[in-house]
Parts: sequence; structure tokens; C-alpha cells
Amino acid sequence: MKVKSTKIYLLKINWKWALAIATSALIGVSFMAYENLLPKLIAEIPFGDKIGHFFLIGSLGLLTHKVMENKKISLAAGPLIITAVSLTDECFQSLSPVRSFSSGDIVANLAGIWFLYLLYEYAKKKWFTKPLENTK
Repeated sequence: MKVKSTKIYLLKINWKWALAIATSALIGVSFMAYENLLPKLIAEIPFGDKIGHFFLIGSLGLLTHKVMENKKISLAAGPLIITAVSLTDECFQSLSPVRSFSSGDIVANLAGIWFLYLLYEYAKKKWFTKPLENTK
């Protein structure tokens, strides 16, 4: 009995466009933070800033991975690139008079990037590929 593997596609997504939209959102949020325009509600939510870092930077890492996934790069280049960019950005914030360096933001960024990447890789192996039996 032969078993073939076929991919199950839940959604057909143009990952480059999704990455462009997420990057634009991040630039917008960053601009709002530099101009002190972020809603006060974020400060009122316990760990609201860290949750935002986790999901915004984490999704950017995942989308970058999806865009680079078929480029024959064996390591997690997308998450590594976003890790480097987020670390650099956080260090540059220490030089700004209106922003501040936060190790908590770094931890939230890294946790989001690598958690979402590992979750995606697990889900891809577990659910996005399904063996089908050949019937004669």
C-alpha cells in the first residue's frame, strides 16, 4: 500500500501583500508611539504594551518566514531577520528623547517571533500535510 502526501490549503494568501500590510501597520504604530498618539487604553490594559509587541512583532516574524519559506533557505531566516531588526530598533530607542529602551519589550518581541514561528512549524507538520492512501 503506497501512501502519498498532499498539502491541505486552508487559505490561499498572498504572503508578500500580508507582509507589506503588517509592515505598514508596524510603521504606523511606531510613528504614533514617537508622536505620543497611541490610545491611552493600551496603558490601561495590564501588559497591553507587551501583548502588542508579542503579536505585532511576532506576526511580522511569521509573515517574513512565509515569504522566505520557499527560497531554499534551510534555517529560519525570516524570524532571524526580524529578531535582528527588533533588537536594533529597541537599542535605537534608547537614543531618542521621546522613547526609552525596555528589556520587557525585547522579551515580548522575541517571545512573539519565536513562539509564532514554532507554532506554525508544528501546525504545518501536524495539520497542513495529510497522508492519503492510494486506492487501486
